[in-house]
Amino acid sequence: MARVSKNLGFTVPPVMAEEFERLASEEGSTKSELFRRMFRLYKSYRTPLERRGFDTGSWVERLLAEAQAEEERVPLRVEEFRAGIGRATQYGAERAESVGISSGEEANTLVYEERQKNRNASRRS
Repeated sequence: MARVSKNLGFTVPPVMAEEFERLASEEGSTKSELFRRMFRLYKSYRTPLERRGFDTGSWVERLLAEAQAEEERVPLRVEEFRAGIGRATQYGAERAESVGISSGEEANTLVYEERQKNRNASRRS
């Protein structure tokens, strides 16, 4: 039977590794799942730009540098962060209600089921 996955090895700074593990834990996913989602997202942004002739390598590096510089110039205050989280939570609650999800438990069940489908699909490919 052919392997459905391949083990990759690469290094990152310890702080990044800790953040990556924390993020995966917060999302209730494995590090592999988180990496696959990140890769798909990156690829979805990169491909249309390449088709239009952008040098995506320099574009991504420039975007990251601009984001870091912005954060250093104008760090997000705790109040702003909390307000953003509040808006995101409100938006999520409104969207859930609009599609008939009535509780957090129901939302968690749907997310779990979708993740299971994705895991099973990725194992078959």
